[in-house]
Amino acid sequence: MKQKRLSPVVFFAAMPILILSVLLYQGKSEQPIPQNHPSTSVTAATPTVWLRGTQAITTTTTTTQTTTTTASTAKTQPAAQYVGAYPAFLSTFPLNEDGIPVKYTKVIEGTACAYTARSDAVTATGTTPQLGTVAVNPKVIPYGSKLFIVSTGGYVYGYAVAEDTGGDLLNNNILVDLYMETREDCLNFGRRNVKIYVLE
Repeated sequence: MKQKRLSPVVFFAAMPILILSVLLYQGKSEQPIPQNHPSTSVTAATPTVWLRGTQAITTTTTTTQTTTTTASTAKTQPAAQYVGAYPAFLSTFPLNEDGIPVKYTKVIEGTACAYTARSDAVTATGTTPQLGTVAVNPKVIPYGSKLFIVSTGGYVYGYAVAEDTGGDLLNNNILVDLYMETREDCLNFGRRNVKIYVLE
């Protein structure tokens, strides 16, 4: 059985269409990829059938689709710093990343207890006790001293002012007595070893 051949006229008439198709394909593949962005490429194969005479020739065209993503930068917020009853002290006596004052004159270590008082109570220096008021022996820590107090176990009382005293303090049985708002808070604190950073 004889195969029929396409006439040269038909072949040459199809050539411009073939050339135009190739040029259009090359133009699409030369599109620029956006820069300065991370990209993920996805490759897909597309079969194309060309006719040469009566023989079908299959070629595979590979196209790449680029997906651009924008990386988001999450800002880490600094941990909240405990400032106790005297937040204004933070600007004058800032804390480092470990929660300790950057500047201080000395550190005193000893035992601390906690106390509370009636609403009409008055301290030894004539002030009303509040969170941040501490009782001391004024011969060891003078009245009016600005302090920052933490326990060796990690409890933070924070900024404080030496404004009161008491018998156990004068007898040097304890180093500092921390004012707290409720009796329950005092019982929870109990007796602990502390570091007192004397600020000024």
